[in-house]
Amino acid sequence: MKKSSKNDYVLNQVKTPIDENIQLQQIAESANITKKALMENIISSYLHEEKVSELLPNMIDQNRRLSEFLNDLKEITVKNYASTEQMKNLLYEIAGLDDVFDKETQKFLEKEKQELGIKDDKD
Repeated sequence: MKKSSKNDYVLNQVKTPIDENIQLQQIAESANITKKALMENIISSYLHEEKVSELLPNMIDQNRRLSEFLNDLKEITVKNYASTEQMKNLLYEIAGLDDVFDKETQKFLEKEKQELGIKDDKD
């Protein structure tokens, strides 16, 4: 059934109680539209909500899969960082460099930063 024919079908099937009918008429008059147009708007809103409720489970599933993907990406990034640190340590070991050299390098870099007036990112 097409949307307009669905609207027409629902409009023809809707029977509102008298007090609701009067209330709808008052709302329609205050909005400068016909009661039929108001009911069509209400039905369109209902059909839109129905469509959203049909799509919502799929959106939730997509969100869950995206979350899993991002978690996998995070794990890969952490593993990659760990591998990089292992390679650095292995290169230091092969080259005969140790923590003392690393500390001396850090001191030298700090001294250079101070002389050049470069602020540390930690501040």
